[in-house]
Order: sequence, then structure tokens, then C-alpha cells
Amino acid sequence: MKNFMSILKTNKEISFALIASVVVVLAILILTFEPFNEIPFVYNQF
Repeated sequence: MKNFMSILKTNKEISFALIASVVVVLAILILTFEPFNEIPFVYNQF
């Protein structure tokens, strides 16, 4: 695990890609488990 963390500290692109993928997965999970009407989107006004 320490080796993995040191690789992440040296490679900024890999760490950014991992953070971005985690954010995308969390956004997909939130969108699937939340009802669409309860999320305050701008599009709900139309």
C-alpha cells in the first residue's frame, strides 16, 4: 500500500485519473439511488 501511495505521489496523471473515476462512480450511484424529482436541477423548472 505504501508503494502504491508513493507511485500516486510521483504520477500526477494517475492520481487525477483515479480521483476523477471515483467522482464519476459516486455521481452515477447518487443518480441511480436518488429519485429524479428530489435532486434540485435547473432542468426541473421547465
